[in-house]
Amino acid sequence: MEAAVEAVAAEADLDARLVWTARPGHAGELAHAAAEDGSDLIFACGGDGTLNEVLNGLPDRAPADLPPIGVVPGGTVNVWAREAGIARRRPGEAIRAQLRATPLAVDLGRVGPQGEAGRRFLLMVSFGFDAAAVASVNPGLKRRVGPLAYMWAGLRTFWRYPGFDADLVLDGATPERVHTSMLVVGNTRNYGGSGAVTVAASAIDGQLDYVGLLGHGFWTTARLAPQLLLRRHLGSRQVIFRRAGHGLIVPREGGLLPHLQLDGEIGLPPSPGPIELSVEPSAVRMLVPKPDQGLFRPPSVAP
Repeated sequence: MEAAVEAVAAEADLDARLVWTARPGHAGELAHAAAEDGSDLIFACGGDGTLNEVLNGLPDRAPADLPPIGVVPGGTVNVWAREAGIARRRPGEAIRAQLRATPLAVDLGRVGPQGEAGRRFLLMVSFGFDAAAVASVNPGLKRRVGPLAYMWAGLRTFWRYPGFDADLVLDGATPERVHTSMLVVGNTRNYGGSGAVTVAASAIDGQLDYVGLLGHGFWTTARLAPQLLLRRHLGSRQVIFRRAGHGLIVPREGGLLPHLQLDGEIGLPPSPGPIELSVEPSAVRMLVPKPDQGLFRPPSVAP
């Protein structure tokens, strides 16, 4: 990666500096310092978790006053790179394509306990068996086999996952009780590299898509699997599909909300109180080589 950065910087006559992170959260600190120092561009070199740290580290300013953000994919799945049309195994090509791209203002989600500032997310938040699986992934196995580690953790968790009950309160509407094995709140579409749960989401509409798989258990989900694979599940009676700018996920009385993952990393432990979600419209300018995709247009499918 270092050689690619140096080569592209020399080609484009850029004053570029590659800075290595030393600990969790360090990428956010480096991004904050780079923005404060007047850098023209910031590239997150790593996976979706590293990109999430960078976005959370940016100073609280108008998007026009912040440097555009690019990514040099180096993670396990690299969901954002897939969404934006960025080469995943050729760092030099990835950087060149983004340098040619016009920065595109995209939304960011925010999630946390009700009343707290919480964390930003670019891709998605999810509750349920997939978040429990993310929490159980063995780091050593993840380094050795990459995405297969998530698949293995998901299969182990799925068989015994009991589902959970919660009330959805979206844009102040009447609470809606659901029993679900997985609830995904998406700003983008791709899920896990090859799938799509929030298949109709837009990153520029100022809203988040809520998609829940109703019920739990192997046979319940197995019946839904063909529609999920074909990305035709939003109209199923086994699926709840909503869209909102603000949401509360409220646990049943005396219960807990399950693990929460955001942008592919474990985000929050089980919570006894409501989790609040909101949108920051056009919050950051991203370098998107392929902005003509559906994700970067107003949504064409309504709940």
